[in-house]
Amino acid sequence: MKRIIYTFILSMILIVQGCTSISQVKSTKNELSQELIEKINEDIERTVKENNEITKFLGIPVDGTKEEMITKLMKKGFKKINGSLIGEFNGREVEVLIDTNKNKVYRIVVVNKIPFSESQIKGQYNILLNQFSKNKKYISLGSEPISERENISYEMIVNNKTYPAFFIQKISQEQVFRIIENTKNIQGIEEKDTERILEMILEIMENNNVWFMIHKYGNEYYIALYYDNMYNKSTGEDL
Repeated sequence: MKRIIYTFILSMILIVQGCTSISQVKSTKNELSQELIEKINEDIERTVKENNEITKFLGIPVDGTKEEMITKLMKKGFKKINGSLIGEFNGREVEVLIDTNKNKVYRIVVVNKIPFSESQIKGQYNILLNQFSKNKKYISLGSEPISERENISYEMIVNNKTYPAFFIQKISQEQVFRIIENTKNIQGIEEKDTERILEMILEIMENNNVWFMIHKYGNEYYIALYYDNMYNKSTGEDL
């Protein structure tokens, strides 16, 4: 996972510094003070939120109230049937669930309505993994396809094995440039700090979690997709 993230950071440095190869990237391993780190983090978070660069589902920011989200999803063609939001997503009929914290949406869950059989589930998982991995909106965190030889039922029942696949939804390149430009106005920041700032941007991007996993109920299998806005998720503040 670290290799994948570091590759992404290097690619952004090449763009920002106008380099054409990794060998041209300057070493920027200087340490920033805690005060500077806090100021940069505040600036990055403010820019991300002001420009709606949070997790999105069907282009809709995962934010606001549950009622607002339902209204936006219904405009996308989803219908309320027996209290559930039903519609088409990625070529399949799905049910959409909305999770909130303090009346703010932090997660959209998408589950296929028609279950898969054990013989189907591996192929469906691998297809979805391939689609996400090829989509330029996401950074894959290194999830692997399921082998044809894998006995999923045995592994899940006997070994309690789970099959998750994790991704980060990128913020736009335009916003990355904007953040870097904004941080130049912070006293104490120098050009050589670019790599550290990009690492901090990536850390903020990790709040844009998108992942999926297999669920088994009897002999039926489902794939649930989770679009998480970690800014709104509970961090134990009520404990």
